[in-house]
Amino acid sequence: RHADHLVGSLAKWFPVSVFGLALGSAALLLFEWLAPWRHRVLAAARERELVRAIVARWGADTLRLYLMFLGPYQEGGDFRDQGIVGQRRFLERVFELVHAAAPGAAQPAGALRKLHQTVRGVTDDLADLRYNTAIAKLMEYVNLLKKEGPGRPGGERGEVARELIDPLVVMVAPFAPHFAEECWERLGHAESVFAARWPTYDPALAAEELIELVVQVNGRVRGRVLAPPGLPEAEAVSLARGDGTVRKFIDGKKIRKAVYVRDRLVNLVLEAE
Repeated sequence: RHADHLVGSLAKWFPVSVFGLALGSAALLLFEWLAPWRHRVLAAARERELVRAIVARWGADTLRLYLMFLGPYQEGGDFRDQGIVGQRRFLERVFELVHAAAPGAAQPAGALRKLHQTVRGVTDDLADLRYNTAIAKLMEYVNLLKKEGPGRPGGERGEVARELIDPLVVMVAPFAPHFAEECWERLGHAESVFAARWPTYDPALAAEELIELVVQVNGRVRGRVLAPPGLPEAEAVSLARGDGTVRKFIDGKKIRKAVYVRDRLVNLVLEAE
């Protein structure tokens, strides 16, 4: 009788035990499966706190600018919050130029050329999502304007043509919209910066200033050609060989080698006759 009772009890509770074991195993598997997600949630929470702290200290536009400057948009970059200082300094320089802007002030030829080159470069970079290189071009332009002297804190008040600053603020707007809106208002515009037309460039004004390359044949000066600075060797040699004056000395002769000194000269060495 006791044996029958034991067998009956086992028969009654065995399915429940197995079912409970199955539930426990399933819960364990579910916990293991969710573990990576739990870590991601915690990591995301830490990132949110980091972002809030950076925005509180540096501002949302500075952070936005920094994230787009890290690297190619499709690849991202290595986030280091120490590097954000450079973006803040860039915006501060822009703000100083805005304060120094004056209608009708002188427009140095170098600054005007750099403006048109910057408009061309930033326009092309934005079309290809190259935000980091677009921002780098804006920084180069701002550095050139600051080198001219206007807006230096603590020094004599210089002036920079507003015609050089308005396009700068419009190009900064996609990267730092709130900052650009403030600058645009300070420049005296009633409408939003996003209602302004995107700046255009003149290809002739955007062209690099030409330099003079001396062309030698066997070490003797035989001509001079105009070329853009930084011309690659192959293009410089081709330009030298195509010069009408130089051709008189090399036609029908074999060039053994070409020696190129960047931005200075091309020496065509002929085979000995």
